[in-house]
Amino acid sequence: MLLLAVAGCVQDTDGHTALTNDNGIPLSTLSYNPKAAAINAQLGVGYLQQGDIERAKTKLLMAQKQDPHSSIVAASMAYYYDKIGNAKEAEQYYKRAYSLATEKGDAANNYGVFLCKKKDYAAAYTYFQKAIDDPDYVSTAQTYENLGLCHLAQNDETAAKDYFLKALRIDPKLATSQLQMAEMSVKAKDWQGAENYLMQYTATGEQSPDALWLGIQTAQALGYEEKAMNLARQLKTLYPNSIQYHQYLTTRGVA
Repeated sequence: MLLLAVAGCVQDTDGHTALTNDNGIPLSTLSYNPKAAAINAQLGVGYLQQGDIERAKTKLLMAQKQDPHSSIVAASMAYYYDKIGNAKEAEQYYKRAYSLATEKGDAANNYGVFLCKKKDYAAAYTYFQKAIDDPDYVSTAQTYENLGLCHLAQNDETAAKDYFLKALRIDPKLATSQLQMAEMSVKAKDWQGAENYLMQYTATGEQSPDALWLGIQTAQALGYEEKAMNLARQLKTLYPNSIQYHQYLTTRGVA
C-alpha cells in the first residue's frame, strides 16, 4: 500500500515544486487510486471487526476518496454503517454497492441479508434470488443458507428446511445449516438425523453451546449416557454462564 504521509519534492512540468510519496510519485496523481482504495477498504473492515471504529472509518473514507465508484468500497461503507447501527446510511451504501457492481451476486446477497435483518422480507427474497440468478456468483450455497435463516425469522420452518438442504447439497461444510438442521431434527425427535447433522457440524471445526446442548439431548435420547455426560462437561467448562447450560441443569433438577 502507498504510504502518503511521508512526502518528498520534485519539480513539476512548470518548474514548480510538487509533493511526492516515498516512491517519488506526485501525490496529485494518487487521488484516484483503485488499488489503494481496495486495500484501504479491506483494512477498514479489518479494523471494524477488531472494534477500532475510528481507524476503520478513517481507512474507509480514504478508500472512498481514492475510488468513489467502487462497489467494494461502497459495500465496505455499508458494512461499517450497519455495524454502528446507522441503518439509513447502511441501506444507501448497500444500494450503491449493488448499482455499481459489474457482477451483482455478492452485492445482492449482502443487501438481502441487511433487508432480512430489518424485516423487509419480500425485498430480501428478491435480492437473494438476484444473487442466485447471477451466473458468475460463486457463493450460491451461502445465499440459500441466508434464505433459510430469513424464513426461520418468519417462523416458516418448512421453507427454511428446504433452503438449508439446498445449501448443504452444494456445500456440506456450511456449519450454520448443519446446526439448524440438527435443531429441527431434535424438535421432530428424529434423533438419528440429529446425530448425523451434529457429527457433520463438529467436523467443520465449529463448536457452540447450542450444538453441545442439542448433542446432550440427542445422546440421552439414543441411550448414550457416557457421551451425554462428556458433552455436559464440555458445556459446563466452555459455556458455564450460557442459557443452554442452565437448561441442562434444569433438566437435571439442579436449578
